Amino acid sequence: MKKRIIASILLIVLCVGLLAGCKEGWTKPEEPESGGDITLSGEMYSGKVVVSVVLHPDGTAECDANGNKSEGTWEKGTGDIAMVAHVDVKGEPVELQITEEDGVYSAPFDMVPGLTLTGK
Repeated sequence: MKKRIIASILLIVLCVGLLAGCKEGWTKPEEPESGGDITLSGEMYSGKVVVSVVLHPDGTAECDANGNKSEGTWEKGTGDIAMVAHVDVKGEPVELQITEEDGVYSAPFDMVPGLTLTGK
């Protein structure tokens, strides 16, 4: 009788452990270590072109392209794209497709061929 009770208890513990290990659905991503903001920046031509984009946790973005400042938005991307940011530079809309690898974010800045913004 004791063996049957012990076996039943072990079976229950095993089932609870298996159910606890099952995780399904969306999990909240971890906040970046920088306090929530992600800053991407880059420069070309010996500093004659300097671009900085700051993504805030609330879905807003700030862009500074050679002193031309603007505000924008960003949202979660799909597939290999971690995020997509939308900003304006001199009245022109710019879409940044941001990828992430090992905690480092990067995005080509198509308005300046060859310029890639990187940051954490």
